[in-house]
Amino acid sequence: MLLHFAQQAQAFFRQDDLVFRYGGEEFVVILQNVEEQSAKNVFERFRQHIENYHFP
Repeated sequence: MLLHFAQQAQAFFRQDDLVFRYGGEEFVVILQNVEEQSAKNVFERFRQHIENYHFP
């Protein structure tokens, strides 16, 4: 499941953004050149994407 989550994160975020696994089930995403409200919108879209993703 973590592998699928990580793959979805890498595919979702831009190439310049940084995605890290931090600890067991925690992930960190560093967005480059994004204002706070835009970042909130991006993370909400990603949350919705993961909510609708059918994990095998």
